[in-house]
Amino acid sequence: FEAVVHVGLDVAVEEGEASRGCREREAKAMNSDLDQGNEKNLDAALIQNKMHHDVKYSVKSGVVTLTGEVNSPDRRAFAEKVATGVPNVQQVVNNLQVKNQKATSRQ
Repeated sequence: FEAVVHVGLDVAVEEGEASRGCREREAKAMNSDLDQGNEKNLDAALIQNKMHHDVKYSVKSGVVTLTGEVNSPDRRAFAEKVATGVPNVQQVVNNLQVKNQKATSRQ
């Protein structure tokens, strides 16, 4: 009887591990689908605001990273605002550079 119980427990543990792996795959697929939707919505918003040539981006797990060059600090801030306004975007990392603006460092 103990062997049957032991085998039953092993099967239950394996099934639990399999369902956890399945849930992880489903969660990753859902994040990927959301990211693709975020990319499409962000692209549309950038086109609508005539920023799609200067602003590049990547989306991963709801985090948008902006890169590229814009003409002014105001455009940089506006691009971040546009990205933040996209549904399901959790965070925006603004790595946009302002053209002709030199980086400064303090010592």
